[in-house]
Amino acid sequence: MDASRFPRLLLGLVAVASLGDGAVDMKVDRYRYTDPMFECVRVVLAQRGDVYDPAYIQGVSGMAFRMAGPCPCAPTCSTAMEPAELLGMLGYETTKVGLESVPKEELEGAVAAAVVRIKDEIRAGRAVIVWHAFTNAEFDVVSGFDEEREVFLGYGSYRGGDQGPASAPETRLGTCGEICPVIGAILVGAKTKEFAAREAELAALIEAVRHGESPKDPFLAGLPEGGIPWRFRNGLACYEVWIRHFAANPQKVPDGGGDHYPLNVYASTRQAAPKFLRLIAPKYPEGQAELLAAADCFEQDAAALAGVQKLFGGWGPDRWKEPDPEKAKQAAALLTEAKGHYAEAIGHLGKALAAIDPALLAAARRQGRLRREDDKVWISSLPRRLRFHTGQDNTLCGALCQALHGSPHPYSYPDLMGLSGLAFRMRYSNGRTVTGFCPSAAIGEMPDEEHNLTRRTGWSFAREWLFPKDDPDGIRQRVVAAIEEGRPVLCYPPVWNVGLIYGYEDEGRVLLLDDYLGDEYPHRVPVADLGPLRMTVENWVPPMPLAEALREALADAVRNWRREKHDGGLAGREYWYGKAAFAEWVRDLEQYDAMPEPERQGLRVVDGWIYYSLRDARQAAQAFLAEWSLAAPAWRERLGEAAGLYRREVEVLAPLADAKYAAGDRTEYLSPAEREQEIAILRQACDLEQQAIAIFAELLNPEL
Repeated sequence: MDASRFPRLLLGLVAVASLGDGAVDMKVDRYRYTDPMFECVRVVLAQRGDVYDPAYIQGVSGMAFRMAGPCPCAPTCSTAMEPAELLGMLGYETTKVGLESVPKEELEGAVAAAVVRIKDEIRAGRAVIVWHAFTNAEFDVVSGFDEEREVFLGYGSYRGGDQGPASAPETRLGTCGEICPVIGAILVGAKTKEFAAREAELAALIEAVRHGESPKDPFLAGLPEGGIPWRFRNGLACYEVWIRHFAANPQKVPDGGGDHYPLNVYASTRQAAPKFLRLIAPKYPEGQAELLAAADCFEQDAAALAGVQKLFGGWGPDRWKEPDPEKAKQAAALLTEAKGHYAEAIGHLGKALAAIDPALLAAARRQGRLRREDDKVWISSLPRRLRFHTGQDNTLCGALCQALHGSPHPYSYPDLMGLSGLAFRMRYSNGRTVTGFCPSAAIGEMPDEEHNLTRRTGWSFAREWLFPKDDPDGIRQRVVAAIEEGRPVLCYPPVWNVGLIYGYEDEGRVLLLDDYLGDEYPHRVPVADLGPLRMTVENWVPPMPLAEALREALADAVRNWRREKHDGGLAGREYWYGKAAFAEWVRDLEQYDAMPEPERQGLRVVDGWIYYSLRDARQAAQAFLAEWSLAAPAWRERLGEAAGLYRREVEVLAPLADAKYAAGDRTEYLSPAEREQEIAILRQACDLEQQAIAIFAELLNPEL
């Protein structure tokens, strides 16, 4: 028997059973691991007779090797793939009954329609994967229903068990909108191709190494002791920060969502890692010894995690509820032990890959995770999607944050906004500048800011300004080469907002984009339709210390505030900066009726864009100051005051923010009443910024 297969007699599989009075239930296997993502796939396939060992599914999906967060969403957000991808890999067609994009007012009807489709599948003898059917924000298996009671029956990672299925209202799948997207259901169709086991197993090992070696963020690397900002961390970096939570704060009590939940998942799924590796090791004689050594290390890792789980006390009356420095010390020690075994295991996996084929280890060290399907090649390890009005409105920093996600040295959106100077910059252009009214006043892809990012993050950029008509094949070849190295390419799509090329089709003649304004994802764009800008993240050198980078960013904020006019580093351009920019903007609003129509039109074009870009930037300023002040303890209190001023500015800007986002949809824009309100808001914002800049200047004195 194939070692990946699970003895079918353990499952007690039977066909659809009618319980009478409109009730239908199928006997399916219970969950064998506390896994919110992939056990559902195994259970559904087992019900139809395609039976896999539970540990094998945990391994080949990558779940057995994950460690992320720590936070409530980590087990479902940090995965090597989605359930539908696993099903496709195993050879099955799927149909998604998606509810994410359904407007709130239409959700009830869409959920009712989804319930009908799920019941039809069950009547046909096919169990269904449903999000949030029984558990909270996890994929569950619906194996039956009761029409009279209007409930679904089935199993989840912690619902349903040896005593039988769980039950819950059949419309529960539509009630999770307050905690997560309303995802819907996955209908599993026919098996249409054979499972390429070797390819999938090696891909799982590659991803395990890539994930385990996930990079440290600037704070984890640059602040070896004390508090650090919360970031979503993976692999060894997650272990390290979890250890620090308890070592640096002896009064810490584990919380339910952030500690108990991810630990319960990972302590369970890690138990599958040694079994998976022992199942597949004989198939890879060149790497067998290293795979078995990794299995032993993962076994010890799992045992240490189980020790932490026992220390936490579960969810019941023995739960750790009060500060206990001794327990905190024990938790840090056990997590340190687990981290050591995990690191050793990942090292053995790397050696196994190198022994099987050195190219496999090179793939594990590639910046992004590549996927191939027919003529389509794409980086699948990037977050998605780029969208305005989501707290990342500066398209340079939004796209760059995505591009750096899988790199050895990632930076968050507030990091990039602060280090570039964009979080604090106020810039405007009008008829009294060479540039005229121009949306470029709010952009980041200009020499000053790019120089700041290189200097303060350590990343350099290969920048190309070339229209496709001038070298279409060269552009295609360069983009394809970058994607093959796992490096996404920042670009101007057909519209001049920075987007991200993350894949290609037809040998690069068609590019796959994540685009702020694209109606579809991916946005398929022929090379010939690209704009002129492309930027690729190239080399990294260790940047200046965090405290020095913070100091420089604040000095830039002061200089920009006092600058009045400048070209932004681009010869031939001219913009108002800082206090002068506010004054010019207010002046244009005050004199709007007396302006020539071309200038009024120019103001209407840029006003909304600059307004909501300003609000977005000051939101980033708050976060940047709150986090980066940890690098300068002596300044932390004063920087907290500055962050408070920017928070007030965001609140001041809020009343007109939605109207400015909808500017293009309004028949009347910049009415007298709106201009009057905006003038008052901008004057308040200017005053608050003046106070924040004064704090920076005081801290930097005598430098400025």
